[in-house]
Amino acid sequence: LNAQGAAATVFFQWLNQSYNIALNHANRNASNTLSNGAIVEAYGAAVATSCGVALGLGRAVKAATRRFPRAARAAQLLTPYTAVATAGAANVFLMRRNELQLGIDVKDESGRVRGKSPAAGLRAVSQVAISRAV
Repeated sequence: LNAQGAAATVFFQWLNQSYNIALNHANRNASNTLSNGAIVEAYGAAVATSCGVALGLGRAVKAATRRFPRAARAAQLLTPYTAVATAGAANVFLMRRNELQLGIDVKDESGRVRGKSPAAGLRAVSQVAISRAV
């Protein structure tokens, strides 16, 4: 990656993660709150993950181009998706970590809260991460 390509990569990864953090915050489980500091921390980690994966894969693909030109071209096409999907999953887990730690409300058929379940939180967050990657 040249400097211009790296700057564009960082910009677009930042833009995507800014959108993701807003989406994840808006769609979080309302029974769990997250402090502003935790939101900023999750945002920074997601942006760093996204940029790191995109730039790292970009460099690896560039280095592999001479030895494996066809495979490198395919990898080059998949690099942005891989970076976005990886960082998107990290973003979901970071933004919704309270659901993993504290659990989410479990309700009965009539809508009464019967307790909190970390296992249900893990299942919910995992399903969101997978669906966003797909």
